[in-house]
Amino acid sequence: MDSANGGVVLTQPIGEKAAVEASDYTMSYVCRAMVERNRDGEDGAQPGLSPETLERVVAAVFRKSRESGFATVRLEELAREANLSATLLDKAVGGKCGLMTMMLHEVAEAIVAVLGRPPEAIGRDPVAHLGWFMTTHLALSEAMGDWFVFIFMEARSLPAPQRAMAVEIEEATDIYLAEILDAGRAAGCLRPDDPELMPLLIKPLLRDWYLKRAKYHRRGITPDRYAREVKRMVMAACGAASGAP
Repeated sequence: MDSANGGVVLTQPIGEKAAVEASDYTMSYVCRAMVERNRDGEDGAQPGLSPETLERVVAAVFRKSRESGFATVRLEELAREANLSATLLDKAVGGKCGLMTMMLHEVAEAIVAVLGRPPEAIGRDPVAHLGWFMTTHLALSEAMGDWFVFIFMEARSLPAPQRAMAVEIEEATDIYLAEILDAGRAAGCLRPDDPELMPLLIKPLLRDWYLKRAKYHRRGITPDRYAREVKRMVMAACGAASGAP
């Protein structure tokens, strides 16, 4: 669903089972989806890049972003690293802004497809839904860590339309968490002391995993271990029953 800034509205109803799993969102999978979307003309770019070529372009984006920031990167540099002509890349992705829009669109689609559609039985139980959401968010950030880090680090320097999309993506998890907590409060099974603040406190715990992945890796902390401890802390803070999923 398109928003006014060309992004994707992330507040659609939740409850349908996801057609794909978080772990499906590898670089290859996402780049194939980008090519298919462009082929249909959804993002306004011209077809012409294979998924493998687009993978090289996106990998160059992430590498250059880490080195100097995306704002300073020229399309010619990305084309050279992907072994393309700058003219072909420009036509295929619609320039730097077009490429950024395509990438943001895929992250937004992943959030809706995975985090916005819990299995039906889990969606009916707010406590189970909260635990599932945190575990699944961490799994998605494992698969799409470079994409998540890129958006978080580059959001402020993007042109206004793409910056608005990045902010919308960042806020999507806050909205989903607030909906889950509201459902839990209505059912009497979740009792956070500050319902308005709690989603904003959970989000940094989820974000820390992909922003500081190297630190946890050095200390031998696995995604499962991190997820268990985050869930234990959040469930306790939300007043969920001991032993909640």
